[in-house]
Amino acid sequence: MLDAPASLVQAFKAKGHKVICYFSAGTWEKWRADADQFPAAALGRTVGGWPNERWLNTSNPEVRDIMVARMKVGQAKGCDGVDPDNIDGYENNTGFDITEDQAVDYVQFLQRTANSLGMAAGLKNGGDIIPRVINGSAWSVNEQCVQYNECEPYQAFIKQNKPVFHLEYTKKAPAPKSFVKKSCDDPQAKGFSTLVKHLSLNQWTTTCK
Repeated sequence: MLDAPASLVQAFKAKGHKVICYFSAGTWEKWRADADQFPAAALGRTVGGWPNERWLNTSNPEVRDIMVARMKVGQAKGCDGVDPDNIDGYENNTGFDITEDQAVDYVQFLQRTANSLGMAAGLKNGGDIIPRVINGSAWSVNEQCVQYNECEPYQAFIKQNKPVFHLEYTKKAPAPKSFVKKSCDDPQAKGFSTLVKHLSLNQWTTTCK
């Protein structure tokens, strides 16, 4: 959302596509143009595997103001919806002891803000809080639920006729056929829209046949 030019968003929309715009709502990213706007007290532990990211105290009002400003950028570019990432601080070592109740409050804040700007909001991961936030979520984006055997909670979206965009990551491209088959045929992922991508997020991808 922050890097893509408005012209790219509009090019997709001109072809009849709906555009969902990604941003990290739960971590500070060193390279972002607004990185120096975050208060030091709101920056937590480094995100595992991502040395230039730190968890955020998502209850901090200044953090929330920055997220509002980010979503306004998405609105101005023409995004139809937003994909706020890293809302699952409650199950990570953030340095802030974030609870599920706080995570629910934050997700609902993001949903309300997006809706007030004319955009839909999805839920990124966060399987434990699905029952409490699904009504405000237009879709789910799930990463690696087959790998971690945690797809079942996301069936709640399918039951509400809402899409689940499901990603499994491989370290080999193209992925072994057995890996693709397992990712696509898991019965708990039935009805999901599944992509298998390389962990580096390069251009390689495959879909279920």
